Amino acid sequence: MSGCKPSNKWVAHFLEWHLEVSVYHPHPLDPKRAQAFNPTTIDAYFDLLEDVIAHYEVPVENIYNTDEKGVNLVAFNNNILLLAIPPKTTHKLQPLDVGVFGPFQTAWVKHCEDCHLLKPCDPL
Repeated sequence: MSGCKPSNKWVAHFLEWHLEVSVYHPHPLDPKRAQAFNPTTIDAYFDLLEDVIAHYEVPVENIYNTDEKGVNLVAFNNNILLLAIPPKTTHKLQPLDVGVFGPFQTAWVKHCEDCHLLKPCDPL
């Protein structure tokens, strides 16, 4: 707007003043992930999912997405069906894990740790 071009150090200076902005360097896609995410694998997974839903007459409101942290042995004792997504496809089939839930979990753990430091819990 002033007719001047930003200097070569503009970005570095901007980041120094705005610590809330982080620089993220993307990593190349692992070849195993690229190979695993293919139409044959994905179609087979969704065909299996449709078959399981139809065979067991699972209402849509009873379908949940979870990861290994959300699975425990209680599931097997309560007529809960577990269907795993194909390996090396979570980057496409569960994009919120990386972009939303991962950072949320990190922030939540930090929040809990900060709260614990401010007001320690009674020993068990």
